[in-house]
Amino acid sequence: MPRKFLTEQHQNEWGAMYREIKNMGVFNAPQGFLKEVPLQDVRLHEDSIHGRAQQTNLEYLLMLDVDSLLWSFRKTAGLATPGKPYGGWEAPNIELRGHFVGNFLSIKREWSASDRLTLQLPLTLRTEAIKDDRPEYASIQAILYGPYLLAGHTNGGDWDLKAGANHADWIVPIPASYNRQLVSFSQDLEDSTYVLANSNHSLAMQKLPESGTDLALQATFRLVLEESFSKFSILTNANATSFVTREGLSRYNPISFVAKGANRNFLLEPLFSFRDEHYTVYFSIQG
Repeated sequence: MPRKFLTEQHQNEWGAMYREIKNMGVFNAPQGFLKEVPLQDVRLHEDSIHGRAQQTNLEYLLMLDVDSLLWSFRKTAGLATPGKPYGGWEAPNIELRGHFVGNFLSIKREWSASDRLTLQLPLTLRTEAIKDDRPEYASIQAILYGPYLLAGHTNGGDWDLKAGANHADWIVPIPASYNRQLVSFSQDLEDSTYVLANSNHSLAMQKLPESGTDLALQATFRLVLEESFSKFSILTNANATSFVTREGLSRYNPISFVAKGANRNFLLEPLFSFRDEHYTVYFSIQG
C-alpha cells in the first residue's frame, strides 16, 4: 500500500496499515485471514528457513573472537588491546566500527584517555499504552523501570492488573535477600532426579528441568523458616514422602517486582533476562 495514504504517525504501524487497507476496500480479507496470538506462543521451527537462519547466525557469532571485537573499544579507552582487530567495518580506521555489537547511544568527539562519560537514567516505574486506537485495547499497557521493559511470567491469557493511585500501591520491588530463601525439593529415583513442582495450583513430581524454563520456575519455592534443614516431608493420606532440599532452580533478577493482579500476582523481571519461559509484556491495567 502506498505510504501516502497513511499519516506520518501511522506509517510504521502494521495494524494501522491493515485497517486502512481494509476500510478502503483495496483488500477483502477472507474470514480468519489474520489471527492475533500472544508473543510467548510464537516459536521458530528448527527445520524452517527462519529457524535455520537463526541457528546459523548464532553459530557465526559464537565463532567470533571476543578480543578482536573489543579491540577498538579498548584502544579508545586506553586499555590493553590483546589480539588483532577485525577488518572491514570493524577496522580501526573505519568510523562505523563498533556498530556490529550494537549501541544504545552514539557520541562522536575527539576522545582522550582521561575523558569520563557518565550516563544518568531515571530509574522509576512507568507505564506506556499500546499504540492501538481501538477501544477494546484502551487499557493495554506495558510496564517499564527506567530503560528496562518488564515482562510478567505467565502461561496463559491472564494479564489483568489492578492499579492503585501510585505505582507503589500495586508494584512492589523484591529484596535481593529473598534469593537466599529460594529452594527446590528433589528426589533421586533409579537413574533420574525428580523435583516437586507447583503447576496449575497443584503439586506434582517432574523430571529435573533445565534452568530458564517454566518448569524450573514452578519447581522453585520461597520458604521463610527460623531454622535451616536439609530434608522436607509431605504427609498425604497417611503416606509420608521425603525430599532433599537444594538451591532454588530459579533466581530473582536484581531488578524484580511483584505486581498485584486481578486474579493472581505477577512476577515482573526485565525482558532481556528471560530465556525459554512464557511471558507477556502487555497487561490490561484497570484503575
